[in-house]
Amino acid sequence: MKSKIRLVFNNVAEIVGEERLGLLSLTDEEQTMELLIPCEREIKEQLTLRLKSRTVTSTLLPEVLWQMVLANTDANFEIIIDDIVDSQYRVLLYNTLTLQPTKLRASDAVLLSIIGNIPIYVETSLMARQATPFKKNSMGASLPINVLDDKLIEEALAKAIKHENYELASRINEEIKRRKDKLK
Repeated sequence: MKSKIRLVFNNVAEIVGEERLGLLSLTDEEQTMELLIPCEREIKEQLTLRLKSRTVTSTLLPEVLWQMVLANTDANFEIIIDDIVDSQYRVLLYNTLTLQPTKLRASDAVLLSIIGNIPIYVETSLMARQATPFKKNSMGASLPINVLDDKLIEEALAKAIKHENYELASRINEEIKRRKDKLK
């Protein structure tokens, strides 16, 4: 197995001007580097609900199903973020006894981690490529454009041009070209 870094959930935030999306912030244990994961509004709301009150969520379906898994198996699990495929983080839920992997969306993995207290890891090489320095109490964050879907990246390009941020527009345009070349 490749080397990996344990991640800790830091917070969930809204993308300014994009209420249907959120950002999940995961940091290394020392809180020096941050990995950001885009998420839909529904996941953002589910995480916020669980961060506010565990008693409210204890009878919700995900928690009940997780309790049934724990009560009826000896399995232990860990979550590993190991690659980027088609502009999405590839995430695997591993049964550590059988080494059986199951793919799931990154945002769902973070939610499952909180529900089940499952450790999340990222491969060291991926963390080195994707993470940004973590600044506690920072008002902004840098999201790597290679994890934005095509619609979001087009919207980001339009906003960069509108605000005359041509350096950012150029970087976004390069990512769009890279994706188109990859499809050929």
